[in-house]
Parts: sequence; structure tokens; C-alpha cells
Amino acid sequence: MVDLKNKNNLLDNCLVYENLNFYFSADKPISNQSLEGLLNKNSNLIQLVKFIYNSLLDMTPQDVVVLIADKKGIVLEILQHGDGVNFLNIQKGMPLTMGQNNPIAITLKERKTTVCKGIVCEGKIDLNWTIITLLVNPIDPYGLISIVLPTSLYSTTLVNLLNLLCNFISLSIFKSEDIAQTQLYYQQMFSSLAHEVKNILTTIRGFIQLLGKDEKNPVKIGYSNFILKELDRAHETLKNSIFYTAPKEQRVNLCKIDDIIFEIISNLNDLIIRYNINLNLQITNDLPSITGDKTQFRQVFLNIIQNAIEAMTNGGTLTIKCYVNNQQIYTIIEDTGSGIPTNIKNKIFQPFFTTKYGGTGLGLSVVKQIVEQYKGQIFVKSHKNKGTSFTIILPI
Repeated sequence: MVDLKNKNNLLDNCLVYENLNFYFSADKPISNQSLEGLLNKNSNLIQLVKFIYNSLLDMTPQDVVVLIADKKGIVLEILQHGDGVNFLNIQKGMPLTMGQNNPIAITLKERKTTVCKGIVCEGKIDLNWTIITLLVNPIDPYGLISIVLPTSLYSTTLVNLLNLLCNFISLSIFKSEDIAQTQLYYQQMFSSLAHEVKNILTTIRGFIQLLGKDEKNPVKIGYSNFILKELDRAHETLKNSIFYTAPKEQRVNLCKIDDIIFEIISNLNDLIIRYNINLNLQITNDLPSITGDKTQFRQVFLNIIQNAIEAMTNGGTLTIKCYVNNQQIYTIIEDTGSGIPTNIKNKIFQPFFTTKYGGTGLGLSVVKQIVEQYKGQIFVKSHKNKGTSFTIILPI
């Protein structure tokens, strides 16, 4: 074992090692009944880690494994993205060995985050993996989070971000009775993280463009273009994340929904022609104005109209109806596409849920958030091979 903690690793309150043993106790996994008891006892920890994991899944590289354990090192949950470290044969209820040179044991003993570059498993050293183990509430440990990831993905920045996340988990557990406050903590955290990562991506994009500027090799040019495309996708995800989590500053004024829709149709004209779409506009004349932020309303209708067009890959009819009823403006947007599968219909408004390649999974969740922000309602109906209809109701 090599202790690197004095080698200026730029990490505060963290121990860094090489090649620690990572294996399970010779004891059998605890009984299902005992495991069930631990799962109930640690439900807050498990739910919070799952929430963060699922929120960041779109940005999580393949082969990352997150182990959630109680304060004695019993594995409670395994969150796996890709194949991960299958050679460890991890199972719920397995007690991690508390012997010498084990990152879990060191984390508990030293009450500090532990980084282990390289795994010793069954006597064999595997330098391709790094384990980062964090304590939830180091003063009085509530549990452990151990992240196993390819060594190529390791960085001091990542460890610092994970420590920040772990601090918020600790805080949230003790604030669990105040749900609104807990949500506010996470909103502030994700917004801050998204801003920082977005700035890093912008810098990387600039250097990639410089490297490809004088490149003549078509293969390398293709690689550069692919990297730029993926960076733009990550940037779009972060931009939507910031909108979803950051406090909203509204620019309130009088808005005409019919004018907004006509403007969007005009801007999407090329897309409408490309997809061979027939337009059927049934918009009442002289609709009353409503009070709100025009930019936000435009985002609502642009998102749904664009989705409707792209759902009709073989052409079709886009119908938009807009009328007043009981002091409310109804807007119905219908397409004749393939429809939304029944098994995902209830998930389309969930943050980060998407079936579209390159999608962020935040479009419709932001739409719903904006509509409800103005005390409106949004409904969806869909039938297989017949199409989808969104109804948006906004009070006047």
C-alpha cells in the first residue's frame, strides 16, 4: 500500500492510496429479514442518493457503480450504469471486510473521504478502477457511499464535487421533515454545479475548435466534429438544468398567445416543409391578452409544436386550436404521429426522462413547470398510430 496523502493531491480532508484490498467478508450476506430492516432504517439515505444518481444519469459515464452501505459497511443498494465492476460479484446484504488496507475500513476509522487508485481483488491488482468512498455525516456516520469508476475518469475536481454532494445529503437527512427546504438546497446545488461544468465545457469546446482548425486528416476532423456535437449536447443539458433548478426571474407583461403561436409557426417553416406537414390552424380572432413572461410562454408552445412536428416522420397534419372558455385560454396541439407508448406516457413530464437521442429529458418538465407557475394546467392524450394531443389551459 502506498499512502499518497502528503503528495499535494489538492484534496481537502481526503486520503489517497494505491492498490487497497477491496473484497467482502467471509461471512454470508445477512438474511433478507435483516436486510429489509436496514433498508427501512436507512430509507432516507437510499432515496436521496437515488434521487441525485437519477438526476445526473444523463451525464454519468458508462461503467460507474455506486454502492450505498450502512455505517457498518453492509451493502444496501447498488446503482449501476453499464457493465461496471461485475468481477466484484457485489450483492445487497454483503458485509464489506473491515480488515487492514480496505478503503471502507479506512474511511470509517479516519472519518475522511478515501480515494483508492487500483483494486486488489482475490490477490490480483487491477489499476483500471478507482474507488472513492465518502461518509455521510463524518462526525456521527449515517452511512457510506462508495463510487467505483474507471481510473481514466478520476480527477480531483470530481472528488470535490462528490464531497459537496455528500454534504448536501448529510444536511438533507437532518432536514427531511422540511421537504421544501430540502428541495431548495438541491436546486441551489444543481444550479451551481451546472454553471461550473458549463463553463468548463465552453473552454474545452474552444480548444477543440482550435485543434481542428488546421487539421487536414478527414478521420481526425470527423472525431473533432463528433466531440463538438457531444459537447453541445452536454451544454444543452446543463442549460436546461440551470433553467429547471434556478430561481425564476419573470419579465411580466401582457402577452398574446395567438401572436406567439403564429411567430413560432413562421420560425419553424423550414422544419414544417422538411417533414411534409399540413397545417390546420383553428385560432379564434382577437384572443384576450394574458399576463406573464413572453419568453416562457414561447418556450412552452415551441417545445410542444416542435415535438409534434418531429413525431410525424412520414408527414402528417399538425392541428392547433386556440379559443376562450370560462375566462381561460385553451390551446390544443395535435399531431398524427405514432403516439406515445402507454408504458411511458406517465413519465414524459419527469425531469431527465427522454426517449429521444440527444434529448435532455427536461423539455416537457420545464413546460409543465412554467404552465403551473401561471396557475395553468396541461394534459396529454395519445393513441398508438393515431397521434398525440396536448391541451394547455391558462387563466386570463
